[in-house]
Amino acid sequence: LVDQLAEGGRIVIPVGDEFSQILVKGIKKDGILKIQTLEPVRFVKLVGAYGFKE
Repeated sequence: LVDQLAEGGRIVIPVGDEFSQILVKGIKKDGILKIQTLEPVRFVKLVGAYGFKE
């Protein structure tokens, strides 16, 4: 993904296991991804008509 990111591009991803993650922001500058840790988060699967099939 880093190779596909344009110079000055940003990526925000949750990093961690199934139960707890940290939200991480990366900005590509001079070909290097600079990482900033934002805050704890938890990814919750979307369920229902438009969500994941259980």
